[in-house]
Amino acid sequence: MNTNPYAPLVAHAEDVHGGHAKPPLWNPNTAALWSLALSPAFGAWIHMKNWQALGEPEKASESRNWVIATLLFSLLMSVATTFAQETQPIDFAADVINLVLMLCWYFGCARPQAENVKQRFGKSYPRKGWRQPLLIALVLWVAACVLVAVLIEVQAAGAPSLAWQRLVAVRLASRGNGRRRRVAETGRASQ
Repeated sequence: MNTNPYAPLVAHAEDVHGGHAKPPLWNPNTAALWSLALSPAFGAWIHMKNWQALGEPEKASESRNWVIATLLFSLLMSVATTFAQETQPIDFAADVINLVLMLCWYFGCARPQAENVKQRFGKSYPRKGWRQPLLIALVLWVAACVLVAVLIEVQAAGAPSLAWQRLVAVRLASRGNGRRRRVAETGRASQ
């Protein structure tokens, strides 16, 4: 480093290509591949962060909407299969819809980002590491599996109705009204 205060200024422009700054990005194609194993929500979240780094808030918002839509779909299908008597048709429908969502997300959002990054920077841009997002995804996946397992156990044990009865009994008993307490204990009103 030159410590001469009268030396001419030197601009370091190796992080600029075609007039655009090169922000660190996750590889959009790799994000799409990880989405096959994890969920389109994972890839959409990575792409949202990339769009934000690229200064494209409208496209980041579109990716955020994909994250929300795929997470809501996953939640809906988990609840539906947990409480349904016959889960095979629901599982099949969920697989087909998930595949359609994946294809729509890939061709509508993921591929355009990969092309955008390739056009702007080529293959030479600073890359972000995958350790942190993959660890976060793994923790969230385990938490979702635990939640679904708890829902299945609660549903199988019939605990929701039992818990509801206890909640009603405690609520009515806490009001101090003897008639309500008898109704909660017997389960029916005395004539």
